[in-house]
Amino acid sequence: MIQAIFFDFDGTLADTVRHHVKSWVAAFAEAGMTLDENFVYELESSNEWMIPIMMERCGKKYDEKTGEHLIQRTKELLDRSACKLYPLSDSIIRDLKKNGFKLGLVTGSSANMIRAVSPEGFLDNFDTVVTSGDVKRGKPYPDCYLSASAKIGHHPDECMVVENAPLGVKAAKAAGMKVVAIGMTQSKEKLNDADWFVNDHLELKNLLNSVVPRN
Repeated sequence: MIQAIFFDFDGTLADTVRHHVKSWVAAFAEAGMTLDENFVYELESSNEWMIPIMMERCGKKYDEKTGEHLIQRTKELLDRSACKLYPLSDSIIRDLKKNGFKLGLVTGSSANMIRAVSPEGFLDNFDTVVTSGDVKRGKPYPDCYLSASAKIGHHPDECMVVENAPLGVKAAKAAGMKVVAIGMTQSKEKLNDADWFVNDHLELKNLLNSVVPRN
């Protein structure tokens, strides 16, 4: 029986991905590299591990100085004021909390980023929060979800994950958890490793009501 539900943040609960992608593409362009937006959407992370992969994609060899510059410039270009929760995210989380589920927020973003985007009191609904600074290996490795299940005190087979990115789905499946994929930033075909697929948050709310037993 599902006892805990873990949510990714960027592109799942918050409309941030397109803003992250825009800032990455712009920072790379300033450095003389043409970065494919669709490729960044598939990686979908603000983690530093992306940089060598993206530079290689642009035909450039990674070097630490350029990498550090790109990180800093991307942060400067990101319009945080435009990043907000999706309209139904808050009510979905509050309903699950009210029904007795343990909740986790598991994200490749930094703690500062999620605090900047989340309205007052929103993060208080989560029993655990795992950010990029809490694990050595990010998604698609299962470390973040295994860490969340350990912190929350439930075995992976008692946990469900809501994700929107292929690497996140892979991480959750590798952790041994059931996964709902929400197609806010990716097509169904890109997310076919998930156990369920929904197009938006209204469908997600209906799915959770139908497949997750109430405590």
